[in-house]
Amino acid sequence: ASLNVVNASLGGEFTASALSRLPSLINIYKPTHILLAHATNDVLSGLPMSNISNRLESMVQISQNSGAKVLMLDITFAYYGIEFANEYSKLFKDLSVKYNSTYVPVLDTIFENPTYYAPDYIHLNDLAQPIMTENVWKKLIPLLE
Repeated sequence: ASLNVVNASLGGEFTASALSRLPSLINIYKPTHILLAHATNDVLSGLPMSNISNRLESMVQISQNSGAKVLMLDITFAYYGIEFANEYSKLFKDLSVKYNSTYVPVLDTIFENPTYYAPDYIHLNDLAQPIMTENVWKKLIPLLE
């Protein structure tokens, strides 16, 4: 079977912009699966977690209302320490449970390992990319079968 993947992400995007773009992207591409990996830029700007949560929840609702299966990609945010990282991940886990979507721990096995981070300890480096990709595929492939 063929698989058509569209990367509609924009580097540096905030959840407000992603939320506003989502309906037209769904209309154009009519996806069967939507991978949501947002919020780190919002966090860095100091946006409250409640605002982030509300926007992510709206994105999940819009996606599911279109008939698409949703994968919540948790790119756990380590920069502000483990307590914040746990709160950030909990947001993705809770939305996944609430909407029966798929939770994807993108940084599973590499979280907080300096080998995989750029010097800013925010961005991940090239060594992290194949591991992150594998962590996503492990959750996505069973949904495609």
